[in-house]
Amino acid sequence: MNVMDELSVDVAPAGRRPQRLVIVSRCGMELHRDNLDTNSGISRDRLVRAVSKRIGVNVDSLAALDGLIVDAADKADADLEAKVDGERRDDREARSQASQLVELCQCAELIHDSENVPFAVVPVGDHRETLRIGSKIFRRWLSHAYYSQGGKTPSSQAIQDAISALEGAAVFDGHLLDVRLRVGGELDRIIIDLCNASWQAVVIDRNGWRIVDDSPIRFRRARGMLNLPMPVKGGTFADLRKYVNVAEEHWPLIVGWLLAALRPVGPYPVLCLHGEQGSAKSTTAKLLRCLIDPNVASLRSPPREERDLVVAANNGWAVSLENVSHVSDWLSDALCRLSTGGGYSARELYSDGDEAIFNSQRPVMLNGIEDLATRSDLVDRSLLITLPTIQESKRMTEANYWRNFDRISGSMFGALLDAVSASIRNLNSTSLESLPRMADFAVWVTAAETSLGWRPGYFLQAYERNRRGANELAIESSIVAEAVKDFVQDRQDWQGTATELLFELNQCGDDATKRQRERNRDWPKQGRSLAGKLRRHAPNLRRIGLDVQFDLPRRELRIRSEAFSIVTIVQPCAENESAGMEANAGSDALPGAHDAHDGIPTQSSDRNGAQGGFGSCEHCRGDLIGTKTDDGFFNRQCSKCGKDARCVRAG
Repeated sequence: MNVMDELSVDVAPAGRRPQRLVIVSRCGMELHRDNLDTNSGISRDRLVRAVSKRIGVNVDSLAALDGLIVDAADKADADLEAKVDGERRDDREARSQASQLVELCQCAELIHDSENVPFAVVPVGDHRETLRIGSKIFRRWLSHAYYSQGGKTPSSQAIQDAISALEGAAVFDGHLLDVRLRVGGELDRIIIDLCNASWQAVVIDRNGWRIVDDSPIRFRRARGMLNLPMPVKGGTFADLRKYVNVAEEHWPLIVGWLLAALRPVGPYPVLCLHGEQGSAKSTTAKLLRCLIDPNVASLRSPPREERDLVVAANNGWAVSLENVSHVSDWLSDALCRLSTGGGYSARELYSDGDEAIFNSQRPVMLNGIEDLATRSDLVDRSLLITLPTIQESKRMTEANYWRNFDRISGSMFGALLDAVSASIRNLNSTSLESLPRMADFAVWVTAAETSLGWRPGYFLQAYERNRRGANELAIESSIVAEAVKDFVQDRQDWQGTATELLFELNQCGDDATKRQRERNRDWPKQGRSLAGKLRRHAPNLRRIGLDVQFDLPRRELRIRSEAFSIVTIVQPCAENESAGMEANAGSDALPGAHDAHDGIPTQSSDRNGAQGGFGSCEHCRGDLIGTKTDDGFFNRQCSKCGKDARCVRAG
C-alpha cells in the first residue's frame, strides 16, 4: 500500500497572515504539525522532509505531499471567504430587518416618563396600549407586527438593534408624559384604569363618573393585574356592609380606607386587620383589594427584604401582606415610607454606576392574628381593625360568598366611585377644627360624609377613637414608654440628662422587673439609646398627658405630667394675707394648699414670690416651695430639710 494513501493534510484559515497551521495526519491520527507559509516552496519542502523523517521513508516517496498542502491551503482560503461573505450577508439582512422593525413603529407614539423610562403607545386591534420599550410584551408585539407584514420572523439581533434605536428615539425625541399604574390624574379629576381587554378607563370629577374608551392619560400594566368590576350606577355601601366582618365602630374606617386608596396621591393609611383564626381576615383583605386593585396574587407573603417590597409596590397599586406574625424594624420603616412617601434606590442591574430609583406611595393592608403595628411611627399611620369572631350559624362556603359578591361587585364599585366624586366636589369647602395625623386622608373622607349618609363628624369621631387605641397599643408595646409612664406618675415632674433618667429607671421596680429589663434587648443600656427611644415615643406619651421636652440647656430633657402642669396659682387676697402670714410664722415658706372641693393642688405665694404646691421632697417628704426667677423658672427648695430640687418652668 502506498504511504501517501495513508496521509491527509488540514490547513487552518489564516486570513491575511502568511503563516498557516498545517496538520499532517496518518490514518486519522495526527502525525506532525507546523506553522509555515504555504505559498513558499522552501517552507513546504521543509515540512515534507520532517514528515519523511518522522515515518522513516524516503523523501522522494512523499513528493505528492507538497501538492496536498497547496490544495488544503486553497480550500481553507475558500472556506474563509465563504464564511466572511455569509456573515456580511447576515449583517446586511439583520440591519435590513432592524430598519424595517423601526419603520413599523411609525404608527406608535414614543414617549418617556420623568425617570427617562421609554414607552411606546402602540395600536392593538381597535384600541391603543402603552408598553415599555424593551419589555417582553413589546418584543412580542414587534415580532408579531413584522410577521404580519411579511410572513417572516425577525432575528433576535434585529429585534435588539431596533429596540436600542427606539429607546433612544423615545427618550430624546418623544414627549415627557406621566405614565401611571391603575390610578392617575389630579385631585379634581381622577382616572382609573379598568385593566380590561379594551383598555377602558373611568374618569371621576365633581359631576360624577363615566367610562371612556381612550384614557386621557397613559397607563402601564404589570404582570398579574386583573380587571376591575364594570361599575354600575345606583349601588350603596349598605350592600357591601353585609360582606365585611367588622364591628360597627370600625366600618367608617374601612370605607375611608377604600376612598383614600383611589386618590392619585398619598398619604395612604396602613390598614391592619387583626383577629383570631376564622374571623375572615384574609377574605376581607381580598375583598377590599378586589374593589381597588384586583390581582392574580391578591395576598402576598411578607417580603424578606425591602427590595421585594419595592418591587411589589412598583408592579401593583395596592400592597396586601398575608398572615403577618411579626413586623420587623426594617419592614415597619419601609411601610411608613410606602404610606407617606419615600424613595428607594439600588444599583441598576448590568451597570457599574447607574442607579435605579423607586419612589412610590401605595395603599397597604396587613392581616394577622396578633397586633402587627407596634412601633409608634407605624401605629401613627395605621388603622387598627379587630375582626370579631364569626358565629358558626352565620358561616357560609367560600364559593357562595364570592358568587354572591360577584353579583353586586359592579354596583359596589359604582358606589365607591360616587363617594370619590363627592369627595372631589366637597373637598375645597371641607375644613376641620383641628387636623389629626394623616390630615389629607381625614379631610378627604370627611368630604364624602354627606353622600354616604353619615352625620357630620361621624368619620372623624371613629378615626379619633381608633387613634387613641393605637396610641395605647404603642405605649404598651414599648418597655421604655411603660417604664417612663410609671416613673413620672409618682413624681409628676422630672428634669435631667438621659443618663440620669436611665439610672433612676433602673432603680425602679421590684427584682423581677429589673431582671426582665436586663434580659430584654429593647431596654436601653446607655443614655443616648434611651433618648432616641423617648424621641420615638414622645408623641404617644404626650397624648396621655406626659409632656417630653428635649434640647434644654446642658442637653437635658424634661418630663412632666399634665396634671402638674395645669395647677392653678391662687393669689391670696389682701384681707387674708396677714392671717396667712401669721398661720405660717416661723416657717421659711408656705406649704401647698388643696382645694377642698375638687382636690386639685393649688399654689400659695408669699410676698417674696415663694410659692407652694410643688409636691414633696424625695429625701424627707417635706413640702417643696418655689421662687420664681426672671427667666420664667421656679427654683424649688424643701421647706423642711432645705435641700434644693430641680428648677421647673412656671405653669
